Amino acid sequence: MCCGEKEEEEKCLVKEEGRKIRRVIEENEREEEECAVVMLEMRKSKRKMKGGKYKRLFGRRRKKKEEKI
Repeated sequence: MCCGEKEEEEKCLVKEEGRKIRRVIEENEREEEECAVVMLEMRKSKRKMKGGKYKRLFGRRRKKKEEKI
């Protein structure tokens, strides 16, 4: 921290707070990018899983309806 008059100390405090805020913002941006990548991977894997599940479910339902008639 800077030493001296109050005005200088206030300027230094503002600078330090600005640096802290920038760091936090940069960290958040990195986390958001990582999250976006993970979410895309999750969507891809979910689509694959859902495709298989839905095909199975709808296939079975059609067979059951045909049997009832």
